[in-house]
Amino acid sequence: ALLTNLNPKVKNYEMNLSKIAYSAGQKEFNNFLNILRLFFGEIRDMDIYEKNHPLQKYLEPITVLETDVDDVSGEILGNFIKKFEEEDVLDVKILTGITKKSRPGHIIKVMCRPENKFELIEKILEELGTLGVRMNNVQRVCIDRQNKHHKIEIDGKNYELNYKISFIEIEGKKKIINIKPEFEDLKRISELSGFPVKKIQLFALSQLEKLYKSDNFS
Repeated sequence: ALLTNLNPKVKNYEMNLSKIAYSAGQKEFNNFLNILRLFFGEIRDMDIYEKNHPLQKYLEPITVLETDVDDVSGEILGNFIKKFEEEDVLDVKILTGITKKSRPGHIIKVMCRPENKFELIEKILEELGTLGVRMNNVQRVCIDRQNKHHKIEIDGKNYELNYKISFIEIEGKKKIINIKPEFEDLKRISELSGFPVKKIQLFALSQLEKLYKSDNFS
């Protein structure tokens, strides 16, 4: 009756607690204790630094799906990864671990958009035969990135190179976080030039760093 009249809103708040109160009801239940616990405090507002931080605009909600298996073969797990690479997921990974009774097992993690979680949970259940899937709704910071291409010269020959550049925008300027050449292009250039992939990678990175030495681009 008390909860009905208070019409509570259930939400996770960050707050500064000032009081915690307990109370027991007179009616006895078979399956649980008739105890009420109340928390009283003030909701904590984000401080000025947190509100104005340039990474705030990169926040986005995601869902992390997770399940444990200890009776699935490597072939099934490999097929699972292959299938989920074709699904609308943000990432999928398999971690190894030790479960109860010292059995080797695997932890499957799938990162997805919240609106796709139930469809993917159904596929996880069907593909792995697991009995349950945990889901956590969280936030992540996902910064900007662009796909670009550039020509690099090796022994007088030009080669096309695709690369990805990631950055954050602060006060109208783009601050470079990372530059990563596409591996397939590095491998192709290696086969055509005769130089090892590692040397091609180092050379390409040095050329791209010169291109963006001002740490600002459009």
